[in-house]
This record gives sequence, C-alpha cells and structure tokens, in this order.
Amino acid sequence: MTKQFSFFKKENRGLIIVGIGAAFYFYECILRVAPSVNSNEIINHFGLHAGNFSNLFAIYYYAYMPMQLLVGILVDRYGIHKLLTLASFFCTIGSYLFICSDLLWVAQIGRLLVGFGSSFAFVSVLKLASLWIEKEKISTVSGSIMSIGMIGASLGDMTVSTISKNFGWQYGQYFLIFIGVIITLAIHFKVKEKSELQIREICFGQIFENFKELVKNKLIWINGLIGCLMWLPLAIFAEAWGVKYLQDVHGFSNMLATDAVSTIFWGWAIGGPVFGLLSDRVKNRTLILSVCSLITAGIFLVITQITHPSFFFTCCALFLFGFFNSTQVLVFSLCKIISSNKYAGSTLSFTNMLVMTSGLIQPLTGLIIYYLIKNNHHIYSGYTNEVFLKAFLIIPISLLIAAVFSLYLKVSMSAKVQSP
Repeated sequence: MTKQFSFFKKENRGLIIVGIGAAFYFYECILRVAPSVNSNEIINHFGLHAGNFSNLFAIYYYAYMPMQLLVGILVDRYGIHKLLTLASFFCTIGSYLFICSDLLWVAQIGRLLVGFGSSFAFVSVLKLASLWIEKEKISTVSGSIMSIGMIGASLGDMTVSTISKNFGWQYGQYFLIFIGVIITLAIHFKVKEKSELQIREICFGQIFENFKELVKNKLIWINGLIGCLMWLPLAIFAEAWGVKYLQDVHGFSNMLATDAVSTIFWGWAIGGPVFGLLSDRVKNRTLILSVCSLITAGIFLVITQITHPSFFFTCCALFLFGFFNSTQVLVFSLCKIISSNKYAGSTLSFTNMLVMTSGLIQPLTGLIIYYLIKNNHHIYSGYTNEVFLKAFLIIPISLLIAAVFSLYLKVSMSAKVQSP
C-alpha cells in the first residue's frame, strides 16, 4: 500500500503543485478555443453575424492582453494561492455565463471573465515551477509548458466536439464547467505558498521607471510585433474560423473539421521544442523566424487554394502549418538578448502583451466576412470559399510582414552590438 501511493510522498509535493498549475494552464487553453468547435450553433443561438461572432470570440483578449502588465506584479505581491484560486473560479463562472442565457451581453461578460482568469495561468505556472522545481530541471519544465497548452487546445477541441455531437453543444460547455470546478478545488486545497516565500511591497515608482525603459527600446517593439504577426494566424484560423471554414467550404463534418484543426496545435506542441533546440545550436533566431514565417505563409496558401482536399492531406498540411508557425516562441528567447537582465521579467510580460494584441486584430476577419455578404440575407448559412479567401488574406500578409521585420530586427541587433 505504501509503495502504491509513494508518488504522494512529501518530496513529490512540488511536482504535484506545479502539475496542478499546469492543469489550469491546460484548461484555460481549452477555454480559449472551445467556442470555435460550436461556431455554427453559437451563431444561431445568439443570432449573430460574422462580425458579432468574431468580436464575441475576441473579448477574451480584451481582458487577457492588458492584464499581462499586471499579473507578474500581483503574483509577487499577493502570492499564487489566492490569485490562482480566484483566476480558476472566474474562468469557471465565465464559462457558465457563456451558455446560461440567450442574451449576448451575458455571454460577453462570461467571455471577459474567462479572459481575465486565464491571464494568470502562464505566469503563475512559471512562478510555481521556479519555487518548487530544482534549478537543474527548471528549463525542461518551462520548455514543456507551451506544449502542454497546445496539447490542451487540441484535446479540448476533440473532447468538446465529441460531447456536443452526442448530447448537444451546451453539454460540451457544461463538461468544461465541471472540469473548472475540479481544478478550482484542487488549487484551493493543494497549491500552497512556500513558508520561506516573502510577500513584497509594490514600488509603483520603480514599475513606472521600468516601463519607461521598455517603451524606449525599439527592439522590444519590433520583436513583440513579430510575435503578434506570427500569432495572428493561430488566433484567426486555429482558434476562431478554421472549423467553420472546413465545414462550409470543404463539407467536413463538425468532428472531422475539429480533428483537422486540432493538428495545428499538435504541430505547435512538437515544433516549439524542436525549433528551440535548433535555435540554440544555430544561434540565429531571427533568420529562423523569417524563413519559417515564409514557409508557414506558403503552406496556408496551399491549404486555401486546393478545392477538394482529402481529410488526410488537410491534417498533414495543417500539422506543418502549426509546426513551422511554432517558431513564434523564439521571440521570447530574443527578449534575453535585446534587453538587460535587470528588466528581464518586465520585458517578457510586455512582449507577451504585444503578442496578444493579435486577439484585437482577429475581429477584423469577421468584419470582412460580414461586409462581403451584408447584402445577402442568408447571413447565418454557410459562407463561400471566395468570402473566406478574401478574409483570410490577412494571414499570409501578416506572415510576410513578420519575415521582413525579422530580418530588420537582425540588422538592428547587429548594429546595436557593433555600436560603441
């Protein structure tokens, strides 16, 4: 009996706590993409057009993005236990509000709460890892966190799709609420602060000075813009419109379309660590970013130009799309190069905020779709390939701009190193 439960010994307590934090990050990644699985049902339930739906989806980012400037400060000041419990609670309540009514404003409040709660997940699990995991293992754990999130998005898509098909779309959302309750209770009862952890007072004057230094650094802005432009295809296609596109244009069932789009996240989960190791060896992250941005754009154009792709071909192409797009994570490695160690944490938070501004651009796709068909009274029916192609032009354009800015960043970094 003792051997059977040896995993729960005191020395494994840190691993359990970090695992619970990772489970919350896993959960919030599912919540971020879950509405795309039932896009048709949600559009019909609330009586939306493409612009409304895209905006409903993006409300998540309205809360998530600005909070990136504060979550690190709040976690340092008030500790992880209380904040992470509240964050998980907000995600759960927000998920319930999203489906409990047919009033759009109630769903919008729910989506806003999910974005607010989710904003604590990534930073908190990194903080837990730094507190509870040995220093020699921290790099491995940290490098796996992004992959955990992408796997969560993929498995969550497939699970919600299966439940929705068999019991109805709202039951898929109820399943997520149930998981949220379990995670909230696990955080409340199991995630503890270390006894030696000292809660620090916030020095707003120093925070303001750090922020001024970040804003004046041109390289941070360029690097964050690259990250934003490379995340945009994920926000538009993988998180919002991919499932509906495959259903309306290629006639895939909801489950097949969901399974195909989920391969993007698997590509990301595998590609992130692969390109991380490659960049450490090649030592030329900006070139990798530029080349892979162009490859990703090329793959996406192939996906949208082939008229009758098979399910297998679509999955392979979308996997490669996610695999090469995963080089976006290198912008966080570049933070160490373009900013001093003194501002390392602030630079990472600021860069993550810039990356997430892609969520504010994402509604543009829905608005384009809406205006292209606004004279068509059947706005709730399937959209045509021509409409999607025009709306999706923003994806290869953003990747092309990212490739150019990556090369510009390389030149700017070289000039900074050579300057006296």
